[in-house]
Amino acid sequence: MNTTIQLGVGFLLGAFGAITTLGQGTLTPPGPPAPTMRTLEQVEPRTPISSVPFTINASGSYYLTRNLTITSTVNGITIAASDVQLDLNGFTITGTTGAVAGIIVSGPQANITVHNGTVRDCGNPGISAGAATHTRFYNLTLTRNSVGLLAGGRALVQFCSVVSNNVTGVSLGSNSALLDSVLLDNGGSGAVLTQNGTVQRCIAIGNGGGGMVTDDDSLVESCVASRNSGRGINVQARCTVRNNLATLNGTDGIEFQDRCLIVGNTAINNGVATASGAGLLASSFENRIEGNHVAANDFGIRVVGTDNKILANTASGNTTNYSFAAGNTYGPTNTVTGEITSANPWRNFND
Repeated sequence: MNTTIQLGVGFLLGAFGAITTLGQGTLTPPGPPAPTMRTLEQVEPRTPISSVPFTINASGSYYLTRNLTITSTVNGITIAASDVQLDLNGFTITGTTGAVAGIIVSGPQANITVHNGTVRDCGNPGISAGAATHTRFYNLTLTRNSVGLLAGGRALVQFCSVVSNNVTGVSLGSNSALLDSVLLDNGGSGAVLTQNGTVQRCIAIGNGGGGMVTDDDSLVESCVASRNSGRGINVQARCTVRNNLATLNGTDGIEFQDRCLIVGNTAINNGVATASGAGLLASSFENRIEGNHVAANDFGIRVVGTDNKILANTASGNTTNYSFAAGNTYGPTNTVTGEITSANPWRNFND
């Protein structure tokens, strides 16, 4: 070998040490390839409903895949479990004139949600959940049923259109709320709520009974009640009725019992079906009636109970602006024109 090459190799080996060869391991695959795609149930863990009658017997999420028509006198969808969400998925359940509900919650189930669709033409309630609690109903159209929606206590109803049902539009149990909904042309009252009810930002027009009816300890706020055959708004004891508009109702605009706060409401042209309709009617005792405007009613503010406080209201163009029974406390009601002074800040203005 050439002496120069021998010296070069020797130098490299001395500098870097011996060169060793490493093993490469087995080339045999460990097994077949594992699936990388998820199943449809994993992607969307919901159960489809494509025909009726259908019974939900287990908790979970369900959805419609098409419009459904109930062709015999049976209930359309029966919910027989708690913790169920039913998405109508934009579709319609159409009933029959027989004894049938579009959707019925069987027994005292809890935590039921129904949303996003239409239920119509059912001989029983479109949605019947009278024994259920902690229910939620939203983005629904309920039309031409006997009752649009019947729900038990602790129900939340929001963004619903309840139109032309034969009896009541919406009937809710205690501790329930009706929000941002339309109650139109139902045969009876637009909405009926029992104790501790809340009605906010709703419209009740053209119903055959009252527009909105609540029991004790309730709130009605920022609503419109117009052209109902009975009273526009009717509440019982210990209620707050605030910032509502009641117009052209058959009897009274707003009627209330005892210990209520009635503030900031407008009541105009009520008493269409009677010669004694009042814008505001205080039927009992210890109410505070303040800052309301009443115009063109048979009676502007009519107080038939005692121990009520009537302060700083305005009345104009009523047949009788103010009618107070004995035993009430109120600001002066004589006609005042010109500059308003601080001589009596609780004056009820009379025009």
